Parts: sequence; C-alpha cells; structure tokens
Amino acid sequence: MISSSIKKLFLATFLSVSSCSLAGSFYDIKMKDFRGKELDFSKFKGKSVLLVNIASGCGYTPQLGDMASLHEKYKDKGFLIVAVPSNSFNQEKLDSVKVGEFCELKYKSKYLVTEKSEVIGDKKIELFQFLVANAPSDKGKDVSWNFNKFLVSKNGTVLARFPSDVSPTSKEITQWIEKSLK
Repeated sequence: MISSSIKKLFLATFLSVSSCSLAGSFYDIKMKDFRGKELDFSKFKGKSVLLVNIASGCGYTPQLGDMASLHEKYKDKGFLIVAVPSNSFNQEKLDSVKVGEFCELKYKSKYLVTEKSEVIGDKKIELFQFLVANAPSDKGKDVSWNFNKFLVSKNGTVLARFPSDVSPTSKEITQWIEKSLK
C-alpha cells in the first residue's frame, strides 16, 4: 500500500512534468490552421511573430481589426501574426473554420488563424506551453484572458508578453516589433 505522502509527491511530480513544454524550441512546434492545413513553425525562422489567443465573442474582439492593420504594416519587413482561437474562457462558440472566416470577412485579416485550441489548463496546447514557460514576464503563468499577446523574435526567443487590454497597435507593442525586426 502506498502512503498518502508518496501519492502526493508522485502527483506533484507528474503534474509538473506534464505541464512542461514538449517543444525544444519554437521552431519544433506544429499545429493546423483553421482549415486543417499543417503549420510548421520552422518556416517562421527569421521572422518576428506575434501570437494572440482570440475569441469572437469577447469584448476585445475588435482587436482583430487592429491585428489586421498591424500585419499589413509590418508583413513585408519579416513580421507575421498567428491568431489562436480558443474557448478556454467560454467566449468562442464557433468552430475553427467559422472563426477563420469571421476574421477574414469581418476584419479583412490576412494573418494566420489556427485551429481552435485550449490555451490554459491541463489541455493547453504545446504552443502555449512553450510561450508561457519562456515569456520574460509572468513566466509559467497561464494566460489570464482572451487576447494575450506574445512576441517571438527572429531567432525563436519569446521577447515580450502583453495582456489583453494592450492593443496590438499600441506604441508599447509596435516599439517591441520594430526592435525585433532590426
């Protein structure tokens, strides 16, 4: 019979290992876009990438338009945006295809939209495991709401993390983007 203290130790060890990022680097990550086509992050080498967890039913949803403007402004300079739809906060009732189409039709987005995924908790996808584990601020802390933003450098390093209320077109974010593109 196993004592309760050994069970607790085992569970604590198991949970800490299972929550670690599986990816050795940002470029090891693979996922699917909203239409089911594979996205291989190794193709992002040499580009600065802004990753945002999104939801079409959130009060911050108008930021999708700001993201489209930001993408257009910097795309020819080696910058791209990856939007990750999620119902982790119960504000994304659409399926992956409908979210992607919503972004394209309503907000004229040309940035990448992934399949709908979990960004917090036990079912958090590998991408968000990597981002929260490697962010310079709030390291290891799950995203707190929709429209959290992570900026990854041209060499795959997480440079900055921004909360929901910081607009993608804010001076705070654009200054970081411009630095990352040099």
